[in-house]
Amino acid sequence: MGHMGDIQTFEYHIIFNGDRIGPITPERDLRQGFPLSPYLYSICDEGLSAIIKNHEIIGKLHRAKICCTAPLIIHL
Repeated sequence: MGHMGDIQTFEYHIIFNGDRIGPITPERDLRQGFPLSPYLYSICDEGLSAIIKNHEIIGKLHRAKICCTAPLIIHL
């Protein structure tokens, strides 16, 4: 655990079409209980699902089976 006064910085990078984008440095963090957190999660979830579906359509991802009687899945 850090002490008060410790400096912690985070940088995020995104890979888009094979290119690394970033760094993205958040100015503030989200805390548990923040009222917009569920909406931000939903927005990110929808975006990720759309990207996965697009990659499946263009043939970069393929559905798989866990066992022979299981349905085909692409992501959970």
